[in-house]
Amino acid sequence: MNMTKQSETSVLVVGAGASGTMLSLQLSRYDTRFRTIDPLPAPSLASRAITVHSRMLEIFELLDQKLAENFLQRGIKNKGYDLHYVNEGKRNVVKMGIDFTTTDCRYPYLLVDRQDETEKVLLDYWHQHFNRSAEWGMQLISVEQDTRGVISVVRNSETGAEEIIRSKYVIACDGINSQVRRCLESGLETRPGGIRPGQTFIARYLRSRAQTHCRAGYMGSLLLT
Repeated sequence: MNMTKQSETSVLVVGAGASGTMLSLQLSRYDTRFRTIDPLPAPSLASRAITVHSRMLEIFELLDQKLAENFLQRGIKNKGYDLHYVNEGKRNVVKMGIDFTTTDCRYPYLLVDRQDETEKVLLDYWHQHFNRSAEWGMQLISVEQDTRGVISVVRNSETGAEEIIRSKYVIACDGINSQVRRCLESGLETRPGGIRPGQTFIARYLRSRAQTHCRAGYMGSLLLT
């Protein structure tokens, strides 16, 4: 008879995208016991966002000046966006009318960088400096709270083996289709199956537009993480 594995940690981070990896970096800095899981078999190559904002660059700088410099060297400094989208076969343009070069901050611009590239830089930095990485292919099945904390059931997508993880906290960094929120019935609207066709950034197109026109093309609904 197979026994379900049981383990304990202080924090369970669900989702290893940009938000989950940034949180994992901070938890590693403070030597907190935690685990980071993600249902995907590997980091995503899709991009649902293209901007690193000024405040994010300031946080990178607080973590490590070299990390901030890495993004500044690779990203495209942008004064603002025109949003291009298609509705019922017709191309539309929304002019935002905001010039971010006039903002009072350390980095007065938007930095264009594909979400998957941003996540890769953060994941690589986390691994190089703390020898940690996310547990890929680990799907959250259920979450329950009791007087001692939180009980989570996760499943290895490859082997089918389940594990019960007890933690003080579970932090949902798993985006618009959050399984954590689904389990808790939080009322946040989610869409099974992920992003619908027509709602994914065409990242290379966006990057090209930003380089030549200081604006980004877009097809579908705008999703920011």
